[in-house]
Amino acid sequence: MILFLDFDGALHPEFCNQGEELLCHREKLEMILHDYSQVEIVISSIWRQT
Repeated sequence: MILFLDFDGALHPEFCNQGEELLCHREKLEMILHDYSQVEIVISSIWRQT
């Protein structure tokens, strides 16, 4: 299975400051995916443009 994930708005609020809010939901995603090692992740982000 392939999971396409856009980090912007998924792992942190859309308009977050670059401090504590940045990727603040990362640990939750890691905990969920821990039991699904067969899942491949394709990451997209607007950051690729900067």
